[in-house]
Amino acid sequence: MRSEDQNLLKALLDGEFPDESGRFGVFGGQYAPETLMPALKKLEKNIKIFLKDKTFQEEFV
Repeated sequence: MRSEDQNLLKALLDGEFPDESGRFGVFGGQYAPETLMPALKKLEKNIKIFLKDKTFQEEFV
């Protein structure tokens, strides 16, 4: 994994993203059809769990 990617992953795990306006960096935000929002909310909830899991991190990298 590139160091830039590692820094972004660390920032996500440290709770720096999304920022107070709900954005993920300079360009990041949620621009998705309303029909996808329930699935995106579920993904957002679960990714926070898995990103903290050491086994997942080892496999992800």
